[in-house]
Amino acid sequence: SVKQTCIENGRLSHDKIGEIWKDYPEELHEWMLKLTEEFDLTFPVPDKKISIVPCLLPDTEPKFNWPEIDPNNPVKIKQFKVNYKFEYLPIGLFNRIQVRLFQYGDSSIIWKKGSLLKKNSHLALISQSKNALSIKIKVQGVTPENIVFVIHETIETLINDSFNGLQYDFSFPCPDCVESQSTEPYLFSSTLLKRANEMKAPFLQCRKFFHAISIQEMMAIMPIDDTNNMDLNLEYTIRDLNSLKNTFKYDIMFWYCEQDLKLDQDKSVNPLNAIKAIESQGYHVWYSEEPSVEKLDKLTSVIKQSKLVIFGVSNDFASDPKCVQIFELVKNLIKKNYLLIEFGQLGSHEWLRKPIFASACADFRIIMQDPKRYSTKVADAFESIEKIVQADLKTEDEKKNPDVFISYCWANSHEAIKKGSKGTDKSLGWLDPRSLVKFFEKNGIHAWIDVDNLDSTTQMFGEITKGMNLAKVIVACVSDEYVESQNCKLEFRFAHLSLKIPIVKAIVGLGNEWRKNEIAFLGSNYPEANFQYETPGNKIKCLFN
Repeated sequence: SVKQTCIENGRLSHDKIGEIWKDYPEELHEWMLKLTEEFDLTFPVPDKKISIVPCLLPDTEPKFNWPEIDPNNPVKIKQFKVNYKFEYLPIGLFNRIQVRLFQYGDSSIIWKKGSLLKKNSHLALISQSKNALSIKIKVQGVTPENIVFVIHETIETLINDSFNGLQYDFSFPCPDCVESQSTEPYLFSSTLLKRANEMKAPFLQCRKFFHAISIQEMMAIMPIDDTNNMDLNLEYTIRDLNSLKNTFKYDIMFWYCEQDLKLDQDKSVNPLNAIKAIESQGYHVWYSEEPSVEKLDKLTSVIKQSKLVIFGVSNDFASDPKCVQIFELVKNLIKKNYLLIEFGQLGSHEWLRKPIFASACADFRIIMQDPKRYSTKVADAFESIEKIVQADLKTEDEKKNPDVFISYCWANSHEAIKKGSKGTDKSLGWLDPRSLVKFFEKNGIHAWIDVDNLDSTTQMFGEITKGMNLAKVIVACVSDEYVESQNCKLEFRFAHLSLKIPIVKAIVGLGNEWRKNEIAFLGSNYPEANFQYETPGNKIKCLFN
């Protein structure tokens, strides 16, 4: 038992530990405090000699401001709500959840039945209901679902570890309500969604604002608890990663050895002078004035966010374990473009004899050791940097971003059938979807289609996702066969539900059963052109009129 005089408002000052555990040896006090943290009974406040004891916090909810969403804000802020309902809520579970999430919390806004959590630019309020049978989560930010997943994982892990068998249901918000910045979105229960998915229901309706929501869309944003919706979650993740992977924060990372700064400036070139010269050309250069103190995880991140790495090699560089480690990381693991600029004492090249740099003998390098030739060598460096950067840009330009992504089923392609693909008696209509590529090309429109962009060396779903992300319009060649293809349906849903980019329906094949399918419902408001039977050429042009 603990006296209230020792712990005030749920806050335990570490100088009171001796009073609380006076019956135990002093050398055990710190260990006992760590034990309470291990069992989620307390958590330490960073940078303060205080621990929070959630079960002894005040019952009264403190006053705090929950920001209103401004629809005119250029940064779109959304609000995400989740409710957890329990058959019974074990004593201590909620407080242990508070402890698990303490690293996201503001210790000044916490009470016995709730916490205000902060993560980056997001706010989250977690509270226990008065009847003690439910926990409510409210998150506000640019991507609130990310914080919700962290909280959900915390709750689920704690229940599985310590309260195995506890029955509960949770409800997630209607995505259209969230997208419209509603602060009171309709909530779909996970039990209902799982049942609807098992029954293969195409959609559910939001009962508050009557949004029609695809079951697949809801299953994709639900926390993964089985393998059924893992593929959808993976596709969403691939989309987000692909949107980031070609974004570089720096033009150049410049890595050198600190010892080369200490050489006689009249007989050698200071690497920092070269860095300043490169920056004067408009390049964004990352470098450290104290390379020896930089941590490897940070350096790895910088390398990945840079277009080019320049190594200031020298004898001292080759003798520095950290410099060697970074060189190996860039050359052999991350395989980033790099350029060698040689510093150090004039005429000193012993570093090339070290095994790790044996392959560098064949690498082009700029020898910047003679101060008298500094201006000439800096000009050489500028030229080399420009060549490498322009080569990368040329490679990117050769892969021109598509204007149109063509989504179709091979069973509807005359060309594919001739090459051995299986079709049906109604799968071939007048238009072969593959012929659209030539039509678009003649009209100055660059189209993405699988046969031109996929081969045995590419990852199919990754390349398809990339093509759809880059396209301005999706042409969906809809047919009976299209709506029976899992891949085709996934492409359509991805474009409609996630990317939310324009879709034009081109009706192909000869059947019309597709109009009874979920795809017809989702695409009911998109324009369509029928190419099932021979039609005048100008009808193709109506796709973009």
